[in-house]
Amino acid sequence: MQRQEGGRAKPERINALDLSDNPLGRAPDISQMNELSVLLDSTGITELPPGLLQLKNLDLADLSDNAISHIPSDIFELSMACAGRINLRGNPLSEDSVQRLIAYFGANRIDFGVDAVINRAEIEISTSEDSETEE
Repeated sequence: MQRQEGGRAKPERINALDLSDNPLGRAPDISQMNELSVLLDSTGITELPPGLLQLKNLDLADLSDNAISHIPSDIFELSMACAGRINLRGNPLSEDSVQRLIAYFGANRIDFGVDAVINRAEIEISTSEDSETEE
């Protein structure tokens, strides 16, 4: 959608995008949606949408229940506030991605909503507490 401003067409500013239940398969490029603050996506995408990690106004990116298996290392460079707003629950993440998310959780206490990270982190915490108790 475009509107006229000073004789030139200017794109509308989109601040929320709900793509839920649309079988896209391929992640949409959101790199030009600078004002985007909410992204809801349960579309079968296999990777993070291009531009997602550069959004400055992001309040929520619910990317749960997709087909994402690889987490790019750029996600670990996000501020903790931004990282805490990304939900990756229900994706078939590779073991390497899960291990990197667990390491990130250990340092930052952000789990991205990933059950494997939450469950393994709880086991590691309870195991380390048990070993401290035995000392």
